Order: sequence, then structure tokens, then C-alpha cells
Amino acid sequence: MCRYDEGFSLLFINQAVEGLTGYPREEFLEGRLRFNEIQHPDDVPAMGSLIEQALDAEEPFNVVYRLRHKDGYWRWIEEIGIGVFENGVPIYLTGFLSDITRRRLTELEREALITELRQSNADLQRFAHNVSHRLKTPLVTIKGFISLLAQDHEARDEERFQEDLRRMAEATDAMQQLFDALQRMSRIARMAGVKEEVEMGELITEALVELEEKRGTHSNARIDVASDLPVMFGNRARLLEMVVEILDNALKFTIPDEEPSVEVGWRYEGVEPVLTIRDYGIGVRRKDRERIFGLFEQLKAGTPGIGLGLALVRQIVELHNGMVWVEQPPGDGLCICFMLPPKRAAENVLSLTDDARPGPGGWDLKKKKLKKPG
Repeated sequence: MCRYDEGFSLLFINQAVEGLTGYPREEFLEGRLRFNEIQHPDDVPAMGSLIEQALDAEEPFNVVYRLRHKDGYWRWIEEIGIGVFENGVPIYLTGFLSDITRRRLTELEREALITELRQSNADLQRFAHNVSHRLKTPLVTIKGFISLLAQDHEARDEERFQEDLRRMAEATDAMQQLFDALQRMSRIARMAGVKEEVEMGELITEALVELEEKRGTHSNARIDVASDLPVMFGNRARLLEMVVEILDNALKFTIPDEEPSVEVGWRYEGVEPVLTIRDYGIGVRRKDRERIFGLFEQLKAGTPGIGLGLALVRQIVELHNGMVWVEQPPGDGLCICFMLPPKRAAENVLSLTDDARPGPGGWDLKKKKLKKPG
């Protein structure tokens, strides 16, 4: 039982409060600690409003909020109670509190799963549309040149006959590229793999070696890598694949006749590190910043490839429950940033420490993903 005042001053509470909060009940009864001092500040306004509405109607109240346990972790609490009135005015509150942390986290996981399923269905529809459109182009080309091939063969025009064959071969190559891309995306989706702590400095060095094998020498490019890159938690093979794609993209879109230049650095957002890969290339318009992560999106006509690289980057980051986004640095170029959940959050959703509270750089348990800074 407590008074209905600003601090909900306790008059009586049983010994079970120690299991709920970690503090002996004397701490509360003697006024050395108040419940509102350990309630999550984000929950207080809604909780107060619900209690006030119930008391105005002289009805029982049922509120859910978070309490900070003495061990530093947050617990989800359900409080059910009623008001005690004198002359129609609420004087006291009485009721009972229950620890519903596991139930609440299960509910949040279920909500997150429903949201992910809806997003997956939307992504699948876009994916099917994109694949259908991409397949249609080479098939129409092949069908058209089959007809021309027959005509040129009948006319014994060897030069045009060979040209028809060349165009058909290009169309089949385009189809093969598409099939390879779909196979690669499917492989990444199936193979989340074992996660570990990854030294990003070592990973960047390995990525540059792989990139040189992929693109040929990039000795004319200036690639500056910060010496103190952080440790991140994820699947090493997938992170390597992701970094190679980002670096490849950065080198691909350089300004003509200028030396390619890329900077790899990092910064803190809240308590989590953000890796940044900045180029000095042609950049991208603000309205296209999200489009560059779309499957088969090519913002510049004639660009090599099929628009797969950054779509793979987003897929890998999302498999890690992380976040990737684009920033426009001063001057020319583009900066791709990504952050991944820390080991404690990725391994155990029950780690509700203060630095895991919702907010920039923190861990959002409702979405189970990092929130983009800003």
C-alpha cells in the first residue's frame, strides 16, 4: 500500500519486494529509496496517465513498466491495484506487483517476428517483380535474334549471322549473371554462421587483398585505413564479404580522371562503434540514398555489374540485426556507415543493462535491432 502522492510513498510492502528489486523492504518503508527512483523514465508518463484515468473512473488499474533491479538489469513489472477513496478523493493505492520479464520479452519477440514476416512478404513481392523484369529483357533479346538468325542464315549473310550469335551470347551471359546473383543471395540467407569477435583492422586488410584479386591491381588508388579500428561481433566470412562489396563500390564510382581515394574509419554512436567507409567519387542524390541498397538498383546507366553489391551488404547487416545507412560528407563522395549489435546483446536478449536502453547507439529490444543514430 502507498500514498497517492508524487513519490507514491510506501506504507506497507511485503518481503517479496527484495526478490523483485534486489533491495530490502526497509529501504522503501524508511524512505531511503522510492519506487519512482528505479522506474524507467520512459515508462513513467504513460503509467501515471493510466492510473489517473482508472482512479477518475473509480476502477482498478493495470499498468506495465520497467524497474531497475539492484543488479543493474531492467525487469518488466505488471502492477494491478485499486484506489482507496475518502469523500471521492483517492488517498491510497493498494495492489500487487509481478515480475513479467520473460513473458514481456516473449511478447516483444513475437511482435518483432510478425513485423519481420510482413517485411519479408513485402520484400519477396518486390524481389519477384525485379527478377521477373530482369529475366524478361534477355529472353526478349534471345527470342528476337532467333528470328533474325534464321533470316540471316537463309540470306547467307555471315557477318550479320555472327552478330546475331554475339548478341544472343550477351543475353545468355546476362541471364547467367542474374542466376549467379540469386544463388549468392540465397546462400547468404541460409548461412548465418557462427559469430565471433572480429578485429576490423585485420578484416579490412584481408578485404583489400581479396579486392585486388577481384578487380586486379588498384595501385593507383589511395586507401587510408585508421590504425585503431574496433572489434565487432559477427560472422567473419559474411563481414568480409560485406566489406569487400563496400570497398568495391567505393572504388567503382570514382570521378573520371581523378585518383580513387577511400578512407576507412570509425566513431562512437552512444556506446557502440560505427564503421565508416568514405569515398571521394561521384556521390549520390539525397533522394536515392535508400535506393542504392535495393536489389538490381543501378543509378548510373552503363555501370558494370547488375546492382547486387550493396543489396548484399544490407542483407548481411540485417542478418546480424544491425543497421547500414548512407551519409553525405562535405565535398564530393559518399560515406557508407554500419553498426552491429554488441556481443552481449546479440547473445542474450535478457541483458537489459543501462547502455542497452532504447536510444541512439543503444539496443532496441522492441525491434531487436540497432536504431540508426540521429
